[in-house]
Amino acid sequence: AWTAMAIGVTLNVIADLTFLLHDQNLTPIPNPAPSDLAFLLSMLAFIVGVALMTQGAFGHGHASVRLDGAVAGLAIAATAVVFWFRPVLQISGRPLQVAVGMAYPLCDLVLLVLLIAGLAPQRYRPTWSSGLLMLGIGWFVFGDVVYLNQTAANVYVPGTPLEATWAIGIFLIGIAAWAPSVRRELIGDERRSRARPGSDVAPTGIGLVPVGFGVISLTILVVSLFRRTSTVASAMAVAALALVIVRMALTLREVRQASENFRDARTDVLTGLKNRRAFLEQLASQLLEAREGQHVGVMLVDLDGFKEVNDSLGHHNGDELLRVVGQRFQHRLAGRGLIARLGGDEFASSCVVTDPEALIAIARELAATLSDPISLEGVTVRVGASIGVSLSPADGSTHADLLRTVDVAMYEAKRAQSSVCSYHAEFDLNSRDRLTLINDLRTAIEERTLTLHYQPQLSMRSATVDGVEALVRWHHPTRGLLFPDDFVPLAERVGLIPLLTQAIL
Repeated sequence: AWTAMAIGVTLNVIADLTFLLHDQNLTPIPNPAPSDLAFLLSMLAFIVGVALMTQGAFGHGHASVRLDGAVAGLAIAATAVVFWFRPVLQISGRPLQVAVGMAYPLCDLVLLVLLIAGLAPQRYRPTWSSGLLMLGIGWFVFGDVVYLNQTAANVYVPGTPLEATWAIGIFLIGIAAWAPSVRRELIGDERRSRARPGSDVAPTGIGLVPVGFGVISLTILVVSLFRRTSTVASAMAVAALALVIVRMALTLREVRQASENFRDARTDVLTGLKNRRAFLEQLASQLLEAREGQHVGVMLVDLDGFKEVNDSLGHHNGDELLRVVGQRFQHRLAGRGLIARLGGDEFASSCVVTDPEALIAIARELAATLSDPISLEGVTVRVGASIGVSLSPADGSTHADLLRTVDVAMYEAKRAQSSVCSYHAEFDLNSRDRLTLINDLRTAIEERTLTLHYQPQLSMRSATVDGVEALVRWHHPTRGLLFPDDFVPLAERVGLIPLLTQAIL
């Protein structure tokens, strides 16, 4: 995009030099002059650059939005023809001169409208770069419109301050290429988007740009009924209105498609429940909207015995089992909370409660739904569930913290073979102290700093010591002497037992 803009600036400079060194030395100065060709080519390069920029740097543009520039261009052209075509034609008598003279402000206004329409995905809030670019093009529009009016009134005189408007426009375009393409408000938007997911819905209606220029085109057609205007102006106004209708049809289709995509992106295809993305969005919303005295509870369900069913009866029956379980969970919750399938045989639920015990009761209800057998192609199977429970704000104040703590609780429920387990800090191997202890234990094993205490074994038959039992001890640098109960279960959970065994042997 900026390469095209640079080509436009270069062509503009070439056009200026052509006018200074050649055109103005002719008597009379031709109109249109050779420099007009380079000027118009520079405008074309600017249009290409802005079109590329609005499709890339300013965010994804829908097909309907891309029509806004054409709608605006036709409406502006029709307006310009109504006000300027006849006066300029009467003075010059040459349609080519009129067309060239009107091409400049029309191209400028199309550029400006393309920029504004391109900012639609950003809710019409420009960056420093796009704002300076719009300002530069605005100076072009001002200069060209004044020039056209002066030409129509036959009062244009070269060398006036009017000439500075184009230089200022070029200068601002150059500054726009250097300016940062971020804005302070955008950072806040991203933070709010992360804090409250689910805001990525497609535009919900037609924008102000096509509506405004559609009204202008309709006004021109109404005026043409009572006042004789150019046929070209009426044709352009009709074309603009036709594009507005096409734009509305495309917008309706895009909104319908976006709604379907939004729903599909948040639905688990297998069970029809909400998926992980929808669950995270709902959980974040519940945390934001929870009032004083309310707690947001999260339950993570992992099916016990599902792998055996899946391996024995095949994936088709495994999928059917997941569908049945999902339906049972959804029926049992009965609107008290959201149930979602996170993936595999894991389900999650979030509920807003005022009493923490209510969440435990709901978790036990979910576990109870699996007590009834499930028939799969004539084979009756049963599965259990290990359910972890965590509650805000005690176990976490964000959806990420709650998911981490409920995961810890679920694995503890599975380890203890308990259907429901609430989160407790002592279960959490990922706490800072536990991670430090694990790292220290790994170092102690590698450096062989563990010690053994030997307990003699006495033979009652011979009354002699015939062996010893080796008991490991760990002299921790800051915690002192640690017994096996303090670190062997930790080694079991993180997979350090083989290394610990080798070190002891």
